[in-house]
Amino acid sequence: MTDYVKLKKVTADNWEAVVELELGAGQEDLVTSNLYSVAEAQFDPDARHLCREACRRLPDVQRAENEGQGEGSFDLSIHDPVFLRAIDALVVPGLLIGHRVISQGDELALLHEEMASLSFSAIERRLASGAARRVARELMNSMGFAGLPILRSTFGAPVWPAGIVGSMAHDDRIAVAAVGLRRDLDAVGIDIEPATPLPPDMLELIATPQERRAIADNPLGAKLLFAIKEAVYKAAYPLDQEFLDFHDIKVDLAGRLATTRAGRTLALHWCVFSHVLVVATVQKASMDYLPSS
Repeated sequence: MTDYVKLKKVTADNWEAVVELELGAGQEDLVTSNLYSVAEAQFDPDARHLCREACRRLPDVQRAENEGQGEGSFDLSIHDPVFLRAIDALVVPGLLIGHRVISQGDELALLHEEMASLSFSAIERRLASGAARRVARELMNSMGFAGLPILRSTFGAPVWPAGIVGSMAHDDRIAVAAVGLRRDLDAVGIDIEPATPLPPDMLELIATPQERRAIADNPLGAKLLFAIKEAVYKAAYPLDQEFLDFHDIKVDLAGRLATTRAGRTLALHWCVFSHVLVVATVQKASMDYLPSS
């Protein structure tokens, strides 16, 4: 069995075989049917645009066939197929999003300047940090910002190159990154958590009474709130330089918005699959933010 999946153009000769492909158990809610997707890509100009944007978010996928250079492939040892589908569905205006399975040797992806800025020596943390920076650097490369370091500030946040906004996160297995242009966004935060219930004794710590009522029927609601508030903090702190407790962030799940104690409003984007993946963004020159006196 091969570890690679080949990307091939859908044509009049193979579209019926594409339509007959079936999703694995538990994946039915991640994407629409292949029949619908093929029809949509053929007749909906907006769908074709989204397909191009999705491909831009996969720097490791070589789109050589479309350029007359043969077929492309990506390595399943470093890319999780479920993650690929989830990220494809998580369209965030102005952002590229990528992921990587944390692998032995990822610490070697850290540039010399990055190594010097990291204060931790544990190999597990260097592996995860190297994997996340590898994802972010690939995204930046695809935007024309090649080979730039992502340093770590004294308070632990990444220092992005001029003109770039971004965020990184990881759990024990997966590293993710979101990168965009500062001309489009003021800030971004990303978080990833396994899709498992949060321990009950943490619920009051992270959720307000109103938020607890909103998630009463959702077994993963507390984990979603936790990930949202982590992502919001990552986006808001570089702008406001203000520590935020969980209760300093109010989340409107229905409106997909969060508001910080300082009055800053962030847009929320998320998907739930094997993990909870959340992106929080601060729109450029947002008029929703009024500095506190």
